[in-house]
Amino acid sequence: MGKWEMVRLGEVGTIITGSTPKTSNENNYSSDDLSFFKPGDINENRVNLLSTSENYVSEYARPQCRVFPSQSILVTCIGIIGKIGITTKESTCNQQINAIIPNKNICSTRFLAYAISQKKADMNHIANAAVVPIINKSQFCNIDIPLPPLDVQRKIADVLDFANNLIEKRKAQIENLDLLVKSQFMIEFGKCDSEANLSDYVWFQEGPGVRTIDFTIEGTILLTGSNINKNQINFGSKRDRYISYELANGKYKHFMCDKGDILVVSSAIDPDKFGSKVVIVHEDKRYCLNTGIIRFKPNSEYLTIAYFREFLKTNFFKSQVMNSMRGIAQMHFGPSHLNTMKIIVPSSIEQQTQFSDFVSQVEAQKSRLQQSLTKLEENYKSLMQKCFRGEIF
Repeated sequence: MGKWEMVRLGEVGTIITGSTPKTSNENNYSSDDLSFFKPGDINENRVNLLSTSENYVSEYARPQCRVFPSQSILVTCIGIIGKIGITTKESTCNQQINAIIPNKNICSTRFLAYAISQKKADMNHIANAAVVPIINKSQFCNIDIPLPPLDVQRKIADVLDFANNLIEKRKAQIENLDLLVKSQFMIEFGKCDSEANLSDYVWFQEGPGVRTIDFTIEGTILLTGSNINKNQINFGSKRDRYISYELANGKYKHFMCDKGDILVVSSAIDPDKFGSKVVIVHEDKRYCLNTGIIRFKPNSEYLTIAYFREFLKTNFFKSQVMNSMRGIAQMHFGPSHLNTMKIIVPSSIEQQTQFSDFVSQVEAQKSRLQQSLTKLEENYKSLMQKCFRGEIF
């Protein structure tokens, strides 16, 4: 099968740390000649192809950039560590990213990208920092990866590509179900024009702003904006927060979530992800609100939970939020802004109930697909470990 060896990243390619052309010179950004990648362009959970970027620089800025060819690997090394992408054309990047141009020891760029991705935990350990995690270029060059013969590199890349594609297809199916609900909502309620004051139909409350000295290692979960993503409540990161059971059931008992509450992240908002920051609470009084999250309780006489959740994702509501947001470092909105906002109230509660039944059926199918996705992701991680331990090829 050929010999495997451990090599350093600096031995398998040329490593370049990105740079940012002067923003004070408008000529550097006068045209979209070169893709200028930043960490936000790279997916956190998978190796992705980088064909477009949010930002570009002009040809005039080329002497100030570190330009690399197509099929270079980009790895984030400041902030969120270990996000990985592969360029599809000549590009450049900022200083938070290291680019690797593979040499003749690598026959498959995809293999090298996967080899780096399975070192993500080690990279985070190296970058452990109190404020901003950082891996400098020297540390990055010295990261060890297993290097098999060229034919094995191709096989590993093909196998992991196949497994990765299965995951992406399952994610696409789940996203399509979300689009189906959104589409049905617009069919049912898109022509409703009965606007009313939001506060007349919905009770809402923002979290209290718990002090950092009250954080504990364990106890009652304190919800923050980082816990709400893709319309789900998620835990397991270093950013998770807790407070004592005594504090949760004492001083902050009025901020404990009830089953059926609808939560919306109201601080540090990315407009493109606003719709994904809405979630329904399925547990009773397990979580405590913190500032930056607002919970809603719609009046059940006029609004169903399913209708109101989808309403919060509409452009009608989003535009009101964006027009109301205040702040410099972190844009936010709160109860005082909600008091001035409008809601569209359908005339028929029966129509909303039918929509809720439709949503329940879709959610059941989505749950089954989510379980399948979890299994695929577990298998992918196991497969990757076996590939890079030499147990398959």
